[in-house]
Amino acid sequence: MSAHRIAAGFVFFVGSILSFGGAWSLFYGANGHPPNSLIEGVLISLMGMAFIGFMMPSMTPWHDVVWDEISLEGPNRLFGPTLRLSRIKISWDDIVETGQTFTKYYYVRTASGDVIYYSPYSSGLKQFDERLSRCLSREW
Repeated sequence: MSAHRIAAGFVFFVGSILSFGGAWSLFYGANGHPPNSLIEGVLISLMGMAFIGFMMPSMTPWHDVVWDEISLEGPNRLFGPTLRLSRIKISWDDIVETGQTFTKYYYVRTASGDVIYYSPYSSGLKQFDERLSRCLSREW
């Protein structure tokens, strides 16, 4: 199950356009008024770079949740820059709770407190939910 790459790509594309547009404004001015375009150009470029920075982890496999018949593996933190370093593998039998965070990410939790987070916009979510419901009802 992976993050929705098309949506992430679109936001990445918009961020790129904003960054380049802001840089263009810095170098060539906006509406023929280069001194007034400095603040706007910097702000637009920074906003575009923030879009790119926040969506970059979704363009990589860092958000992916992979599973087989025995276990599942995925990120156990939500903060983008730490995703690659914070993956965990848990057994289906150890899952005792599912839920949703205040940022609308879903999670599965074990009795020992291990958590795997995943996006509600992930591709493969339907298959994962079917497998998870069988696991929680203990129907193998």
